Amino acid sequence: MADIDLDSITNATTASNGTGVFDKLMGSVELHIESLFAKGRISGQDYANVYLSSLQAVLQQSIQFSLAEQRADKEADLINEQIKSEVKSNQEGGILDLEKEKLQKSIDLLNSQIAVEYEKVQSSKQDTIRRNDLNDKQIDKLESEIALTETQDSELTSNGVVDRDYKNTQIGKLEEETLLITAQKDEVAPNAASERALRTIQITKTEEEIDLLQSQDSELLLNGVKDRALKDAQVAKIQEETALVVTQESELSANGTSERALRTAQIDKVTEEIDLLQSQDSELLLNGVEDRKIKLAQEEKIRKERELVQAQTAEVAANASSERGLTDAKTALTNAQITKTEEEIDLLQSQDAELLLSGPVERGLKAAQEAKVDEERALIQAQKNEVAANAASERDLKGAQESKIGSEQTDKRNESIERVKLIQAQTTGFKSDAKQKMLNAMLDTLNAQMATGGDVISSDLAVNSSIKAVANDILTDWGEAGYI
Repeated sequence: MADIDLDSITNATTASNGTGVFDKLMGSVELHIESLFAKGRISGQDYANVYLSSLQAVLQQSIQFSLAEQRADKEADLINEQIKSEVKSNQEGGILDLEKEKLQKSIDLLNSQIAVEYEKVQSSKQDTIRRNDLNDKQIDKLESEIALTETQDSELTSNGVVDRDYKNTQIGKLEEETLLITAQKDEVAPNAASERALRTIQITKTEEEIDLLQSQDSELLLNGVKDRALKDAQVAKIQEETALVVTQESELSANGTSERALRTAQIDKVTEEIDLLQSQDSELLLNGVEDRKIKLAQEEKIRKERELVQAQTAEVAANASSERGLTDAKTALTNAQITKTEEEIDLLQSQDAELLLSGPVERGLKAAQEAKVDEERALIQAQKNEVAANAASERDLKGAQESKIGSEQTDKRNESIERVKLIQAQTTGFKSDAKQKMLNAMLDTLNAQMATGGDVISSDLAVNSSIKAVANDILTDWGEAGYI
């Protein structure tokens, strides 16, 4: 609560030496009353009433003026502090600068976030490109595998045709051997000397067959599962040949006539081989690509065997004393072939199990790879769409944020300017309001005098100068000239 300074209202010790507001106003009122009394405008009783009413009005207005003056001073001080605060805010390093700095930091943070997101988008694009390249390579690999499978299928079909030709050739060869054996059977009795030469040639042929079979040993590992039937038949054939050789060995030394039985058995054996080869014709379509090399070697063998048959036909009458050596060689060859055939049977059985497992596994793997490729393609497309959508939304967000920040800065500057103007207008209004109240009090006093005493003396300099001074202050505050 503000204290009222009585000295500012009145500090007079006599009727004319006061300097307070009441003293000055009352002195002016007294001059007017005395002037009216001197002119006879008011009598003794009226003089007392006018003086008393003027005294009360002047005292009340003096107190209000003093309070209004204090309030105006306080309000002016408050406004000055507000102006200083606003000026300080607008100065360098003030609140506005701090807010600007804060906004700039927010913008920098958003820019860094946008840069990070952009790097993420670029990294995602690079990952997508690498995945696309990998998928393309996988697709190329799958297409190559499909083409290889188709090529293998066509080669297997062509191998089947080659096998059939080969079997036909073997059938022709066996027919020639049958004719040779028949001729040998007819000629073995009269000319046993030529049999030795024939056996020698057969031994040479057998050694060549052994070398050929050894060269085929590394290649037969690639044969198909169906070769087992052929190997089983070969085992049976070798066993029959072994039994036949043993029979020949026991009979050749004692009875030359048993040669006919041997030739008959050989004819039966050749017939069985023809039947076996015909049964194999439908199964050899499943052999692998490497069978062609074996077939070429076998065709070369057939050619050599044909040459041998021709030589045997020319020299069928050779000496038969070398039969025992031939029998021993055949026995050794037979034992080697039996051992080799058993190893091949074991290998083919293991290959059979692997092929039965590898076929479904490869088909399942291929189907899984194709499904994986489709899923990765769909994922890549979804990532591309997401990247495009994120880039558009980030650009829109950044534009909206920059627009919002600029708008907020403009609004704050305008608000600060308006606040300063309002404070200045309030300061001027408070001052003008206090002065207007004081002017109204003077004019009320003057009106009261005019109502009781008639005309007012225009030459009363004290009254006129007081009213004019207050009015000029008000006009000055309004920006007007310094006169009425």
